[in-house]
Amino acid sequence: MKGVGQRFAQGVVEFRDALSKYYIHSGFNFDFVKNDKDRITVHCKRMADLGWLWSVHARVENYSKAFVIKQFDDVHTCGSSFRTIKHARMTSSMIGGLISSDIRNKALTSVSEVFCDFKDYYGTEVSYRRAWMGVEKAKGLVFGDYSSSFDDLRWYVDAANACNLGSVLDMEFDIDSKGRHFKCLFFAFESCIHGFKYCRPVLMLDGTFLKGRHKGCLLAATAKDGNQGLYPLCFAIVDGESYDSWHWFLSKLLGILTPERDIAFVTDRHGGLLKALAEVFPFSCHSFCLMHLKTNLKTYLSVKSRESKEYLLTLFSRCAYAPTVELFNELFEEFKGRCGRSVERFLEDLPNECWCNAYFQGKRCGEMCTNVAESFNSWIRDERHLFSTKKKLEEAFNDTKAWIVKKCSDDIYEIQLDHSVMVDIGKHCCSCRLWEFDSFPCKHGFCAIKRSGKDLNCFLDDYYRVSSYCDSYSHSIYPVPSMWKPNVVVDDDVVLPPLCMRPAGRPRTERIPSKGEIKRIRCSMCGKMGTHNRKTCKQALL
Repeated sequence: MKGVGQRFAQGVVEFRDALSKYYIHSGFNFDFVKNDKDRITVHCKRMADLGWLWSVHARVENYSKAFVIKQFDDVHTCGSSFRTIKHARMTSSMIGGLISSDIRNKALTSVSEVFCDFKDYYGTEVSYRRAWMGVEKAKGLVFGDYSSSFDDLRWYVDAANACNLGSVLDMEFDIDSKGRHFKCLFFAFESCIHGFKYCRPVLMLDGTFLKGRHKGCLLAATAKDGNQGLYPLCFAIVDGESYDSWHWFLSKLLGILTPERDIAFVTDRHGGLLKALAEVFPFSCHSFCLMHLKTNLKTYLSVKSRESKEYLLTLFSRCAYAPTVELFNELFEEFKGRCGRSVERFLEDLPNECWCNAYFQGKRCGEMCTNVAESFNSWIRDERHLFSTKKKLEEAFNDTKAWIVKKCSDDIYEIQLDHSVMVDIGKHCCSCRLWEFDSFPCKHGFCAIKRSGKDLNCFLDDYYRVSSYCDSYSHSIYPVPSMWKPNVVVDDDVVLPPLCMRPAGRPRTERIPSKGEIKRIRCSMCGKMGTHNRKTCKQALL
């Protein structure tokens, strides 16, 4: 409220909104004397009792339909004692308008954040319900209503294809008597399809639930570049993790991969995914995520001692990483002997070629888990936390300085430690077999290459070269400009929201833990990570 002559181009609605904001900012309430679409007059709420001044009068201009302030007495003489921090005019619509810019920058803004921000910034107390309704209305302002948002999505798919030639973006619908309802969306940008050719041929598949108003599930195929960085290849929005949704996603994935390239997959053993993967990629190697296997294994272990359980889980990991069949059999027999019959059911549906190195037929490049596919939030971490190829080579150089190397032929070397290891640098293999599993020289291989005097770069896969790393990011994902986006035309082709019912209760904001998964927390008493808190801590106080 600036004074006489101030214009509100959007008419009476904008002027009423300005009055409410003035009331919230100043803390002084008011009453409407006149309130219609052509004229509005308001007085200070205490004017009728004490005659104190504060009033404003505005009316519409006939030629422009804008509201203009014609009279404004901006003097409050009723004193600060009549100010309030509980504002009846702080409606959910008002809250939604004020936080719409915040929602645009951070779509997952929580209700508690809005509650605290209004208290700190505006000095205003709002109820939790009103804050929640304000967040929902802000999302409606930013992302549009149900029907228009999905019709905009159809336009965006067409526009993204035009701006990123060579991309694969496809949307499918369910059709009923009411029209077309959104079913699923697949998108893989041309830059990602091109760049994956220079990444290692391993894909981690996983799905995660969506937190928006329409729910659903996000399926993802994620790889790693030559510097151990996350490399997203493609995504799909579906109604949930099921055989049908995974089969549809994998069929689309098959169409963007190079036909002659062998791809290894790492998954979390989801039932629908296992069946779909065997049908769409029958000749590809498939590995189960070791982290999920260990989590599921915990529920089958009958031992009660925490130390015994940790030892068995470690022994199971040693079985998975065992490089030879002989070592695997030795460790596996010990594992089964210590676990007893309770674990036999768990092992019945666990083919050796799907979880241990000794029997795996393809190349996983050292990837044993799908935690890459589940770590989208890790993208915000600093680059220094990434385990780069250069750091790995530096560690190999420092660890092999004192090793004894004997040359047997031009390509074959013997590495003498407390045991003897044979390395064939010509065939890129070592008796420890790690070179074969990781497609990267093991420490024994690095030591032999250094002794041979040959260029180390000649023994690295192309995926680890700087040129391949640059090629994987050489193409760009171009934005889709929406300045000249046409208005949505309501016709028979309007895309309606998916057919789904909102579940009872408050919406979930955290991932549903897997069966047997234990959430570790930090105790505020002893400061250690574990499953206890301050009340259940048994650490002795010094």
